[in-house]
Amino acid sequence: MKKQNLYLTVLLSFILNACFLPSNPFKHVHHDDGYVIKDNFLRNNFGWIEEKTVSHDLYIKNGYYFIHSKDTSFQYSSTAPLDKSFLMGLNSFEVESAFRLVSRSPGQTQYGFFLVSGILRYDFIIDGEGNGLVYESNGSTGETRLMVEEPIPGFESDAVHKIKVKVSDYAFSFYAGETLLGEGKLNSGSWQDIRLLVSSGTGLMVSFFGIKRI
Repeated sequence: MKKQNLYLTVLLSFILNACFLPSNPFKHVHHDDGYVIKDNFLRNNFGWIEEKTVSHDLYIKNGYYFIHSKDTSFQYSSTAPLDKSFLMGLNSFEVESAFRLVSRSPGQTQYGFFLVSGILRYDFIIDGEGNGLVYESNGSTGETRLMVEEPIPGFESDAVHKIKVKVSDYAFSFYAGETLLGEGKLNSGSWQDIRLLVSSGTGLMVSFFGIKRI
């Protein structure tokens, strides 16, 4: 009887611990396909910033991440998952996302994502005229260098646009859909952050965001 009670106690303890353990935000990621993040925004599993301020509205609803940059005195609004652990050891990878433009900026309409490493930042963006652009910015010197400027074939501003960046061995390839827009060399080999961005005054719906090791 004592042995049976011990078994019941251990079993009950295991069940209680399983019920109250904090959920793993990465539990639905299929690691066998290489993704470290694979998000369709059905819920906020990855700790995306959600807030409404005078500067921007950020929220997840109905399978979309809505990003509306309201304060046109700033250059852009950006957002990212709060958990950055996926960046550790991330050297060769793909970043991909799907966007739909909701509202244009009274100034310059741009959207996409950027990679940050130390003082260097790389922007991979689409502008309102249908160009794919890549910039390198140096936070120490304040200098910005245009690396790629290429029109996107068949661009329609109100369509869903998919962009992808492949990074490997200090080099990148930038795609709109399956079209290669440009390639170049990076001066960074590790990353502090990967963030979505929209220019000030621009509204965006994001339907997918993924990062995959290659």
